[in-house]
Amino acid sequence: MIAALLAVLQSLVVGIAAARWIDPAAPPRRLLGTAYLLGSGICAFVLLALSVAGIRWTTATFTVAYCLVAIALWAPLLRRAAPAVEGGGRASLIDLGTLALVIAHGVYAWKAGGREWDFWAIWGQKARVFFTHGGVDWTFLVHPDHAFTHPDYPPLLSLEYVRLALLGGAWNESPMGLLSTLHAAAVLLIVRDFFAEELRPAMAAAATLAAASGALSNAGMADAPMIAYGTAALLSIRRGSMRTGAVLLGLAAFTKNEGLALIAAVVLGLVADGRRAARRSAILRLWPALAIVSPWLVLRAVHALPTDLATGALSERIRLAFSHVPELLRALAEFPPRHPLFWIGVAAALLVYARQLDRERFLLTVIVVQLGFYLAAYLVTPHDLTPHVGSSWPRILQHVAIPAAFVALTLTLRRFDESRAA
Repeated sequence: MIAALLAVLQSLVVGIAAARWIDPAAPPRRLLGTAYLLGSGICAFVLLALSVAGIRWTTATFTVAYCLVAIALWAPLLRRAAPAVEGGGRASLIDLGTLALVIAHGVYAWKAGGREWDFWAIWGQKARVFFTHGGVDWTFLVHPDHAFTHPDYPPLLSLEYVRLALLGGAWNESPMGLLSTLHAAAVLLIVRDFFAEELRPAMAAAATLAAASGALSNAGMADAPMIAYGTAALLSIRRGSMRTGAVLLGLAAFTKNEGLALIAAVVLGLVADGRRAARRSAILRLWPALAIVSPWLVLRAVHALPTDLATGALSERIRLAFSHVPELLRALAEFPPRHPLFWIGVAAALLVYARQLDRERFLLTVIVVQLGFYLAAYLVTPHDLTPHVGSSWPRILQHVAIPAAFVALTLTLRRFDESRAA
């Protein structure tokens, strides 16, 4: 628990400075949520940089490097006055309900630790190897017998687990599940502020509570940070906060390969939304996303880490894709989404307010394109298709759950407000 608290403190110290750099006028809730997400990403990059520099990971080397980064971020900020921001106001009873859900998830995450397959076979497995090695163990990653660990997957979550072990002085899986809760809490703070810009306070709180199930994912999995970074990025870009959105989008790509797909989906979403000159400018302002994920892509290429979806000849993968279509349809019918009532409600709202969806063209395009990328990945998978879909589809659908709920809830509650006023 002490290691987890120290990790949160570290993330907030550097994260608040980083958040003030990229979005100085952010209100308190959004500042706090963004700070945690940015701080976690910065600490992961510190560890990766130390490893690339050949400096062995120890509590001392990480702490020194972390302090240097914190000083570099805070020193210029301390010379100028902090921007005035609005206070957060009183927490409503509905907000307390959301907090209760987060706390309950934290209790579950603490007890669950790393029970999921993806934890002990991928994220936790690599983290423990790296922690023991004192850096990223490229020999382990390139070994053919370790292909099941998905060596090409971005390392942000594994590096976060290493940080907890360094702060605790030993490998201990108990607090590691809490990272899922912390990422969920961070994104819900951000989502609450975005709802507040669209709806009255009580409705914004209720909408956040309704969307909370989309943030509370399995403990120990990389889906929690993917949901947090991806959702915060999409809602920031929708609002026009391109710098914040691009940075968070880059951290989503540093979390999972699905984050790389999300960058492409965002580009297509911007193409579908807005005038030609405006969308060209917006797309160019996404450069921080590519800059953040590029170091990992370069390292992955230099060490020739295998990517299972890209194995084999192109012609063979195309043939495989066509042969997989009937089985994919059967698998999708066999494994429905989690929280079916949630998705039924979202679908119903989109159908009822179909004529008003034009203003949400960006978010809806990104959601459809991202899901299209996921389905395309299933078609070319070298693994048994039905088990692959069963183990991942209900889980990765959560990546777009909150953006979809955001559209549905803002349309529904805004219309409810209008009907009451009339």
